[in-house]
Amino acid sequence: MNDWNTPIQHQLTAWLSRRTTRNGVRRVVPLSAAIASELGMVRSENQDRAIIVQGWDGEGRRFAVGAVADGIGGMRDGGACAALTLGAFVAAIHHYARTTSVESDDLLSHAFFAANEAVHNQFKGDGGATLVAVILRQNSPTFWASVGDSRIYKAVDGAVRQLSVDDTIAGQLGKRDDENIEHSKLLQYIGMGSDLEPHVGETQHSPMGSLVLTTDGVHYLARNSILMDKVILNSPDPGACVKRLVELANWCGGPDNATVLVMPLSVDFESAYEPPYSCLDVWDSYGDLQLIVGGVQKELSGSNRNDKSDNKKNSLSVQSKKLASSSVSRSVSVVDRGKTASVKQISKDKGGSVKRISRSRNKQEVPQLLMEFPHKTD
Repeated sequence: MNDWNTPIQHQLTAWLSRRTTRNGVRRVVPLSAAIASELGMVRSENQDRAIIVQGWDGEGRRFAVGAVADGIGGMRDGGACAALTLGAFVAAIHHYARTTSVESDDLLSHAFFAANEAVHNQFKGDGGATLVAVILRQNSPTFWASVGDSRIYKAVDGAVRQLSVDDTIAGQLGKRDDENIEHSKLLQYIGMGSDLEPHVGETQHSPMGSLVLTTDGVHYLARNSILMDKVILNSPDPGACVKRLVELANWCGGPDNATVLVMPLSVDFESAYEPPYSCLDVWDSYGDLQLIVGGVQKELSGSNRNDKSDNKKNSLSVQSKKLASSSVSRSVSVVDRGKTASVKQISKDKGGSVKRISRSRNKQEVPQLLMEFPHKTD
């Protein structure tokens, strides 16, 4: 495993592995996007993971990435594999975007290989996940990539078309609705090790179109009806679209975890505000956070403005954003930037009382994830 991806990969993997409710819907307003995930009516664990990321490359150009991973049933730790897949994938995207000038298609390929390596190194081929992703970059074509049987659809001009190719016998033969068990087995997946060959393609920008990424708990709806297409084409906004799709999947039986992500085919990158520090904005179905990577040029809220000793390259801290107002409990994390960083966590319980917990952390240690768990019920 490459050393450069370890901090971001570990932080995101831990965040994506946190305890959540059985369903969640998240609107990503800056990108006019949305994500939803639902446990379903049969499964006891949600092994799907979905993420939207916004960042800036080494030339200061903004990019947006949407990715969905589905842990493979019948193998080890499907949820953990899906979380690690997205953690390694995003870490690789950030690394190559900041340090190289590769085109979007190569960027996706590098990130898929990095995710495959990370999962294989940990699970030795006994665990894996599917992965579909799209990337939108300033002044660059839109590309998508896929491995496994999760899917990418393009909705534009009143029609919904599948862009990705299922890595199954049925998918390779063009039999989209084939329900034969042997024909539906995966031919490749993230974590298989050598011989991985991601499918990568380009799609045209459109001011009115959108890209829809789904796990099989959603696109099973496309087998025998046009309900899925109708929902996608007639929803007023991405948030309504993803919510309706997971609810429809449940209404039709909910046989599997259902996850869907919608991103526009065109994003107004020019009007976006670029923060004065290297960072990644991250969203999933249940919350959002910001990863601050590298030298911070401007002091953050809650930091000691007089001490700049932490303003060094290769440092990484995580600032959890405000989560949904329906949270049972909240915590506000403040990092005191001294030579030995002291983390003070201030939390309120249901009765409104304030508890203060502080602990010391050596500055040279791998930074810890400071985050909120709005749905934790301990």
